[in-house]
Amino acid sequence: MIDSDAVVEAMIQDKGLTAPRVLPKTIDAMVASLRFELHTYPGTTATVALAILPSGFVVGQGQSACASPENYNKEVGDKIAVDNARNEARQKLWEFEGYCLAKSLQGA
Repeated sequence: MIDSDAVVEAMIQDKGLTAPRVLPKTIDAMVASLRFELHTYPGTTATVALAILPSGFVVGQGQSACASPENYNKEVGDKIAVDNARNEARQKLWEFEGYCLAKSLQGA
């Protein structure tokens, strides 16, 4: 997802678009501030991760599980769940920040 952000940012820069907008560095900083809480459900291979802003607001959830219990590894499951939560949070943060900017530009 970050690679596509860089591609879009390069296109915006190349076209000289200068109107107010949400910048990738803003989203990057917000994503860097996230903390993750993990829960593995006993007796399953299911792991859920929540992506939480410093304010306590949950902006993403990710999960992982494997079909064969023999393949379960906590470290791998945690990483997949956190990566999924981070990706969802990043997408939501773009939407939230875009909404806030649009609202402020409308004078609301």
